[in-house]
Amino acid sequence: MMGAENINRRRHIMAVRGINKVILVG
Repeated sequence: MMGAENINRRRHIMAVRGINKVILVG
C-alpha cells in the first residue's frame, strides 16, 4: 500500500515538474 502510494506521488511530482518546465520554457 505505502509503496504504491509512494510511486504515485513520484509520478505526480515528475508530471508537475514537467509542466513547470514547459511553462518556464514557453
